[in-house]
Amino acid sequence: MEPKAFNLIAHPLSEEFLKNFHPYQFKLLTPKIEDIAKFWEDELREYHSVISTTSSKLIDKTNSILIEVAKKMKIPTLGFLDHWKGFDRFFNENNDPIYLPNWLGVIDQLTYERLASNNIIPNRIASIGHPWLDHLYINLANLNNDGTSKKILIVSQPEPKNKFYSIFCDEVNHNRVTKYITKMRSKEYNAFYRPHPKESKAGFTNLPIDTSNYMDVLNNYDIFIGYDSMMLLEAHVMEKQTLYLDEFSIENSSDQKIPFKYGIPLNDAQASALYEIPPRSNQFQDSIISGRRLINDFLESVK
Repeated sequence: MEPKAFNLIAHPLSEEFLKNFHPYQFKLLTPKIEDIAKFWEDELREYHSVISTTSSKLIDKTNSILIEVAKKMKIPTLGFLDHWKGFDRFFNENNDPIYLPNWLGVIDQLTYERLASNNIIPNRIASIGHPWLDHLYINLANLNNDGTSKKILIVSQPEPKNKFYSIFCDEVNHNRVTKYITKMRSKEYNAFYRPHPKESKAGFTNLPIDTSNYMDVLNNYDIFIGYDSMMLLEAHVMEKQTLYLDEFSIENSSDQKIPFKYGIPLNDAQASALYEIPPRSNQFQDSIISGRRLINDFLESVK
C-alpha cells in the first residue's frame, strides 16, 4: 500500500514498536483524550475504511470505541485478534457486540471455530496466523544472545478480576517465582521484572525493571517466566527457556489456554534446572502473506 493512500494513527503503547519496526510516519494519539468517541467521530470524517487491532475494553477503550464509532458511521472496519483469549473485548456491558469489526483476522482455525460456536460472527472472518511470530521465526538466525547472559525476565500481566494488579501479586504465584529465582541465583543468574503497561500494581518491587524494546528484550535474556503473555510465545519462538505458571495459579484469568506447548510449567520438580530446548518449527509460516492478503481483500471490497 502506498503511504499516501493511508494514515497511521498509533496508541502511545505502540509508539516504541512502530519507531523500531515500521517504515512509515505515524500520528501519535494524545494520552487521556477526554471524549474519545467525539475524537474518533471528528477524525473518521475523512476516511472510507478502518484497519485496527482489537484490545481489551477494560482500563482503555480507545480501540473499542474506534470500531464502535466507525460502524455507527457506516465505515467498514477490519480488525485482528492476535491471541486465543479475550472474546469479551467485542461486547459492551449489555452484551451487545458493538466492538466487533465487520471483518476479522484471527490467529488460527481453533479460534475461528470457537468464535462461531459462541455466535460471534462478523461479515467475514479469516484464519491468518500471527505475522509477528512468523517474522521472528524468519529472523531467528539474527538472534544475538548465545544463551549465556545468565539473566531471567519475569514477564508480568494484569489480572482483570483483581483490580488489574500484576498476576505476581498473588501470593502463590509470587512465592513460586521467588523460590525459582533463589535457586537460580546460586547458579549466578540475575532476575529482572517487566511490568505490563496496564497493570495497576507491580508484582515485584525489589527487582530491576526491564525497559528494553520488543526485539532487544528477546536478545537480552535466557529465561522468561510468566503466564500466557504473547512475550512468552515470542521467547519460545526465539528458542529461549520459557517457564509458565500452571493453569491453577490464576483462576479464570483467561477464557482459552494456548493450544500448544510453549515451555514447561513452573514447579519445583521441572524448574529446578534448565531444560533441553527442541528445535522450533514455524507453525505460523506464511502468516505475513495471509495477513497482507486479507488486508488487500478488505480494501478491494470497500473501493
